[in-house]
Amino acid sequence: MSYEGGVRKLVEVIQNLSATRSLDEITKLVRTAARVIADADGATFVLKDGDFCFYADEDAISPLWKGQRFPLESCVSGWAMLHKETVIIEDIYRDERVPWDAYRPTFVKSMMMTPIRREAPIGAIGTYWKDQRVPTDEQRELLRALADSVSVSIENLNNYNDLQKRIEELKEANRSKDEFLMTVSHELRTPLNSIMGWAEILLEASPGDKDARLGLETIERNARNQTRIIEDLLDSSRILLGRFHMEKHPVDLVDVVNQAVDAVRLMAEKKDIHIEIVKGVATAMIQGDVERLKQIVNNLLINAIKFSHAKSRIEVAVIRQGPSFSVSVKDEGVGMDADFIPQAFERFRQADGSTTRKFGGLGLGLSISRHLVEAHQGTIIARSEGTGKGSEFSFSIPAWNKQGEIVNEAATMAPSRNTKPLQGAHILVVDDDKDSLQVMETVLRINGADVVAADSVEEALLSQGVFDLIVCDLSMPGEDGFSFAHRIRAGETRFSRQVPMIALTAFVDKGSETKALGEGFDSFMGKPFAVPQLIRSLVELNSANYTHSRSDCG
Repeated sequence: MSYEGGVRKLVEVIQNLSATRSLDEITKLVRTAARVIADADGATFVLKDGDFCFYADEDAISPLWKGQRFPLESCVSGWAMLHKETVIIEDIYRDERVPWDAYRPTFVKSMMMTPIRREAPIGAIGTYWKDQRVPTDEQRELLRALADSVSVSIENLNNYNDLQKRIEELKEANRSKDEFLMTVSHELRTPLNSIMGWAEILLEASPGDKDARLGLETIERNARNQTRIIEDLLDSSRILLGRFHMEKHPVDLVDVVNQAVDAVRLMAEKKDIHIEIVKGVATAMIQGDVERLKQIVNNLLINAIKFSHAKSRIEVAVIRQGPSFSVSVKDEGVGMDADFIPQAFERFRQADGSTTRKFGGLGLGLSISRHLVEAHQGTIIARSEGTGKGSEFSFSIPAWNKQGEIVNEAATMAPSRNTKPLQGAHILVVDDDKDSLQVMETVLRINGADVVAADSVEEALLSQGVFDLIVCDLSMPGEDGFSFAHRIRAGETRFSRQVPMIALTAFVDKGSETKALGEGFDSFMGKPFAVPQLIRSLVELNSANYTHSRSDCG
């Protein structure tokens, strides 16, 4: 090959080496290129392996030593690496560095060995001829350049592999974090479910003792606060890990605001705070995740209530601003210093972080709200005229400009506390946590249901009777709720394949919800549950169940 042809081949190989991601790719490229550049009858790619030379690959007119190892001191490639020199031998049988017994079965008469990397060589490129000859100066120059390029490629490959290994370690660390967060969430939610459930049951009974009622209300309020803190911590972690999930549909912001205000009205009344809704529009259609939008408004309202004085006023407004709809929450509370306003939406940031602060919380609600607003392609801002002059938080989200019929989630109201909406319904409840099971059983019986409780899938499968509804936990020892639902839908149990099922679990991540619905659950709810929401869901499923015929499996 001419010198110009050799240069073109070298450039081509260097370009290809830059894209390699494995040692096999490098060895194949190099041994073929070396043979072409040197007009050789054979070429080998040799790697230093401790005190040995390993002949990793070859391209030759007949077999050489591919896959074999030799001591560094006993072969020419080892000599070249140990002495950091290129070796050129015109007649191998006149050079004592050559292990003649290893070469006699081969075609080789002349050879050249070029170390890979000039300092601390990591290998060598061997070229061989069946006739006695000496490579030209140009060929030596090109082979030296090839060896230098291989050295860089192997270093890059090592760096790439180290990077990939680190990426996998980080992925595994993130998976471990996710699993830890899910476990922590489950372990915290499960006892809260029992605390809140019993508090609601006992409050429902309306005890005459004012102190007892005050105590129950305090228990319920603090349990809900604890639940909100858990949610904020989990949401904040999901945001940082990029695991945050939303499902967007056409939503009316006016409905969202109404529901959020209703949810916190009792909290406001306890401080004698009046919440007024100002509607600048009858409807405010946007594309969004209804639950996350409620969370945004709820966070702003709770923030306003927390920092408002007793007997003050909070104004919530929904207006049209150009191409967007805006929601604002304005209070008459403690306000903010101008220096703090730019930091209001940072994680764990609070205006007063001292040990003598008057207001609790982790400082996550506003940072989560900002992320949620931005995920809806919106903006959120904070305003205050100064300390003691109240605050206003507002967010804007682009209006939805398509026509569509929206399902109003507020239309179905919670059943009255004085009725028995589940009267006559036969319900199977499955949960391995005894406290949760007892709360569920009590709540359902109070609302008129006939209940059979089972603390495992195995016990549930032995239960007698025909059930209208099944409420089942997901994480249980032995057989879990996913498997139970799958078996029912597959007709592998005595239960009707169409029996409505609700998953009630402390694992509230999107993955668990998707898997539960995929295995056959009709609805998914997190612990701790709100009694009115649970009863409403059961009533809706029970009613829908009678709109089509069911085959009861005996």
